[in-house]
Amino acid sequence: MIEAYEEARAATAPSAKLPAAFNVKMGGDKVTRAMFQGMNMMRQDCIKALREQGYQVEGK
Repeated sequence: MIEAYEEARAATAPSAKLPAAFNVKMGGDKVTRAMFQGMNMMRQDCIKALREQGYQVEGK
């Protein structure tokens, strides 16, 4: 059991090969636009699914 735990810990430990975390400036960059576009698509999918279920949903 201890061996399995140690293996699991080693597998989930951060690797030295991974790039360091970075901050993305919000406001006008490609990442921000892509994020908002994805959120809008999810919202539209939810509205569509609710309407298909017979719910009346306002919005586009």
